[in-house]
Amino acid sequence: MSDMASATMDAKEYRVKFQQITQTMGALNAVYELELQDTQKHLKAMNAFYGNLASAMDNMQEASKDAQQFKSEMGRLTNNLQSLNNIYGGMLSAMKGVQ
Repeated sequence: MSDMASATMDAKEYRVKFQQITQTMGALNAVYELELQDTQKHLKAMNAFYGNLASAMDNMQEASKDAQQFKSEMGRLTNNLQSLNNIYGGMLSAMKGVQ
């Protein structure tokens, strides 16, 4: 009879320990779930950041192309102005010689 009572006590202790383990596992699962959600939010934010960064890099490349074109056009404009100055200088010299 005492063995039966002892076995019953052991079973109760086992049940209590098992419930404690179950509660601990539940708490760990809840923490894990929160961490997982936080990680997913962080990952989404990082993906958005890298997407914006890639877009900014594309914009910078286009701005660089525009700057190169602007430089080229300014060079052509400078050459044209220089040619016009030479022509007008020649015209003024010719007009001074006529007087």
